[in-house]
Amino acid sequence: MAIAPLNNTNYSDFFIDAISSSGLKKCTIKRLSGSRVTVKFEDGGETRQCRVILFAVGGSGRGKSLERRVEITSTYAGGNLNSLPGHSDLVIGVDRTGRNMVGIDPRRLQSGGSSHNASSFVYLPAFDRLKATEYFIFTNDRQNLFDREYQIYFSPKFAKNYLREFASLHGAGLRQTPQISVQDSLSDKLEEFSASGSKQKLSYDQQVELALKRMEIGRAGEAFVLERERSRLRSAGRSDLADSVDWTSQTYPYMGYDIKSFDNNGDERFIEVKSSSNILKYFFISENEFKTAKILSTRYRIACVSNALKSASIREIIDPIQRISNGDLISCPITYKIVIKS
Repeated sequence: MAIAPLNNTNYSDFFIDAISSSGLKKCTIKRLSGSRVTVKFEDGGETRQCRVILFAVGGSGRGKSLERRVEITSTYAGGNLNSLPGHSDLVIGVDRTGRNMVGIDPRRLQSGGSSHNASSFVYLPAFDRLKATEYFIFTNDRQNLFDREYQIYFSPKFAKNYLREFASLHGAGLRQTPQISVQDSLSDKLEEFSASGSKQKLSYDQQVELALKRMEIGRAGEAFVLERERSRLRSAGRSDLADSVDWTSQTYPYMGYDIKSFDNNGDERFIEVKSSSNILKYFFISENEFKTAKILSTRYRIACVSNALKSASIREIIDPIQRISNGDLISCPITYKIVIKS
């Protein structure tokens, strides 16, 4: 049976119904108007307050069949919207036909100027993804306001999660770590589980938490190595080189190394970082990393970071391919690429 579309005056009621049925604990909702509500709730023992500003998802005006527009006409920059003390402002587009929503980056409220217009285009295929999932994160590169903007498409069932996690969703395009019980040490075993198999039982939320923890450990290890390289060069009187050390993986994650640094003479060295929350006893390298290490030879090294989240320490392996040939390291091929023949 087709879903009846929302009319032009009940966005707030629609959103209030979504929150009320979501099970958000210790929640107080106040309807300010047909398109604005405030929500006060507890999260992790802290009280949080949000003002939700709702706009219709309408026609784009550009004749593109898969494109729609959230016409944001109330902005700080335009002077027709003032911040509400103690509240975080959220901007949500309401799809009246499908009865779904899309979270828009609230930084747009800082834009618009005297025209008050900080509108954003949204896309029907992203809404279609909600037929199979409660939320979908879309990287909006079709704009020129920010380096990176994430749109969060979600069904009413996900409204509670959006309120709790909007900062992480819009800031990094990732959900915040779920507050559930799981051993952090399991994050070090994810690649081994994937490659060799395991009977370890993990819920979906636990898998998400471990994947995020794995990213956190990797980033911490890389940051530690980056600062160590810069400090080494500054101590050698090469501040010029220290300022040029590049955290490559933050912008080019598939180069086969994470950091481009220099020795004291200015010759380049390329560092792949492998990190663990405990003592790092083994690691995995991709075919790309293997090929890169082979080409760069003695200019390539692997920084093995143990205890990346606390008292980190590093063991370096220079020219790992030669070390494998010498028998100093043991390699075990355990993944395969399978090509489907037509």
